[in-house]
Amino acid sequence: MFALLICAALIYLVIGSFEDTVLLSGLERKSERAIDALKDLSSPRALVRRDGETKRISSREVVVGDILILEEGDRIAADATILTDSDLLVDDSLLTGESEPVTKTLGHLVYSGSLVVRGGGTAVVTAIGLQTEIGTIGKSLKQISLVQSPLQLDIRTLIRRFATFGVTLSLIVCVGYG
Repeated sequence: MFALLICAALIYLVIGSFEDTVLLSGLERKSERAIDALKDLSSPRALVRRDGETKRISSREVVVGDILILEEGDRIAADATILTDSDLLVDDSLLTGESEPVTKTLGHLVYSGSLVVRGGGTAVVTAIGLQTEIGTIGKSLKQISLVQSPLQLDIRTLIRRFATFGVTLSLIVCVGYG
């Protein structure tokens, strides 16, 4: 979309419409800023304590050894071991499929992608990225080879036949009128 706006602005510049060039350039910058703002909103954030300082950072910036501060409504950014808890209830359904949230206490593990349903606490990060439980599942899914169903094979054959028929008919029409 940005490339299209830039091309349109260049065309207006070439034909001499400077007002439209400036307008499109302004719209392009405004669109870019809006998309950056949306990216910031959609990027999961984590509240961590590093070097005695508490700050909210992008989930991608969490490292092993960080202290996660878990609060109600937070999506957990990495696998971690609970250090302190205050009536901590976590929804692990993304990972385990359990329909009920699970109570987590001192020493229990919390997993990346889980949701803090109630309470809060702190946890030390033990795994990030592909080393997390959800990352391990993702890696194993990549190794699964997809086998096409008989219906998919039949549809592929039908499409090839229609394509062959269409190309043949187009050639006959071109030769007939050529």
